[in-house]
Amino acid sequence: MQKAMTISPIHAEEAFELANIHKLAFGDAAWSLEQITSSLNLSTTAAYAARCKGDIIGFILLQTTHDEAEILTFCVTSDWQGNKVGEQILLHAVESQMDKDVFLEVAADNQAACALYAKTRFVIIGRRQNYYKRGNGLVDALTFRRPRFASK
Repeated sequence: MQKAMTISPIHAEEAFELANIHKLAFGDAAWSLEQITSSLNLSTTAAYAARCKGDIIGFILLQTTHDEAEILTFCVTSDWQGNKVGEQILLHAVESQMDKDVFLEVAADNQAACALYAKTRFVIIGRRQNYYKRGNGLVDALTFRRPRFASK
C-alpha cells in the first residue's frame, strides 16, 4: 500500500533539505545550498515538493517567464523512486504552467528520465553533443519540450 503523498510549494527555509536530497541524487553534480537558495528567492522560480508525513521525498524547480518555463532540476529520493512520485511531481509542475511551453534538458543516458518525459508528452527537440561529464567521458544532453495545453 502506497503512503499518502501531497505536493505543495517549496519555501526558501527548506533549501537545506533540498540541497541534501539533491546531493544524494546527483553526487558531485548536485547544486549547492547557495544555488538552491538563490533560485528559490527568485520571483520567477516555481518550486514544488512531494511530501509524505511532512518529509520531502522529491522536488522540482522551474524558471518561468510569461510564455515558457524551464525545468531546472528535478529529483526523487532513492527510496521513493519507482513509485510514480516523479511522475506526479512533474505533472503537477507542468499543470501549474499550462499556459506555457515547458522545456528541459537531460543526459541522453538517463533512460528512466527520458522514458518519464516521453510518457508525459514531452518531445525531443534538440541535442547538445558531449554536454555532461560522466567520469572521464562525455554524454549528450537531450532538449525536450512539452507544448502548452498538452493533455496528460
